Amino acid sequence: MSLSVKTLRDQLNAFLLLQRTYKNWIEIATDYITRKPLNRVVLKAGNSIPLARKTSSLSQALRHYHRWYDPSIYNLIGLAKLLSRGWKIRHIDNDYLLLSPEPGTVLKCRLNQGTDISLVAEIFVRQVYGSDFNQKVVLDVGAYNGDSAIYFARRGARLVIGLEPDPRSLELAKENIRLNNLEDRVKLLNVALSTRTGESKLGVNAATPNITQIAEPTSTGDDTLEVQTVTVEEIMKRFDLQNIDFLKMNCEGCEYGIIRSLPPDTFESISEITLEFHNGPLDIPKILSKHGYTTSMIGHSFGYITAKRISNSTEPRPPSEIYQAD
Repeated sequence: MSLSVKTLRDQLNAFLLLQRTYKNWIEIATDYITRKPLNRVVLKAGNSIPLARKTSSLSQALRHYHRWYDPSIYNLIGLAKLLSRGWKIRHIDNDYLLLSPEPGTVLKCRLNQGTDISLVAEIFVRQVYGSDFNQKVVLDVGAYNGDSAIYFARRGARLVIGLEPDPRSLELAKENIRLNNLEDRVKLLNVALSTRTGESKLGVNAATPNITQIAEPTSTGDDTLEVQTVTVEEIMKRFDLQNIDFLKMNCEGCEYGIIRSLPPDTFESISEITLEFHNGPLDIPKILSKHGYTTSMIGHSFGYITAKRISNSTEPRPPSEIYQAD
C-alpha cells in the first residue's frame, strides 16, 4: 500500500473516530481544516472539555515537524482512542485531564500545552514501545510527563530511570509518579542525554513542551535554559548497572548523535532499543545492524525504530525495515 493511500485511510479512520466520540465533531473537523481554534469539545456522554489553544503552539509545532500537524487535533484523536479502549476521565479542569485505564493507574495530562494525551495513546494503545517489560531495567530518555515510565512499571519493569531536562515536564512527571505510588521503581533525573557529561542549552517551548530539544550553543534568550547532560555510560555507573534491558529514546533529535557515538561495549550492554526519529532514519538502522541488532521500523520521515540484539557479535546484519505512513 502506498504511503498516500495509507495516509488517506488513516485520516478517514481518524475522522470516523471523532464522529463516534464527540457531539460537535463537525465543528472539530471544520476548525482543524480551517485552522480556527476551538474553545471546547463535547463528548457523546455530555462532558464538556474546555480548550484554549494558543496560536504560538500551532506555529511552533508546524515549524518543528514540517508537516500538517496540529497538537490539538492529535490530542482529541488520542483521547477518542483512549475512551474507545475503556479509559475513564476522572477529572476535568481548564488546564488538565485526569485519565485512568484501570483502578490504581491515573495520568494527569495537559490540555492546552503539547500533545500529552496523544502520546499516552501512542504508548498505551498503539504500544509503540512494546508490552513486555517484566523484571527489566529501562532507561527512559525523554520521560516527559511520566507516561512511558508509568507504562513500563505497570508492565513489570523492576527499575525505570527517566531522564527529562525540561523542569516543567519533570514536575508533572513527579506528580504522576506519586499519584501512582511508583517512587520505589521509577527514578526521575533532571538531565538531558548527550554524547558528553557537562552542560548544554535546552530550547524550551512554553506552549509545546513535547518539542523541547537541545539548542544550538549560540542560542540565547528567554526560550533557552542551562541543563545538565549525561551519557549512557554515566547513567550505568551512577546506578551500578551492568546491562540495560530496554532503552527508549524520544528526545527530539538527540537520537542521531547518541547512536552514532555509543561505544561498542555500551551497545553490547543494551538488549533492546526503541527510538523515535524526526528527520528520517538516516544511518541509524545501518549502525544498529553493525552492532548486532535486527531492526524494524514504522514511519518514513517521522516514526520509530526498534532494534533487538540477537547476539554479541558485531558482524553486520541487514536491517529489516518496514515503512509505513507518518
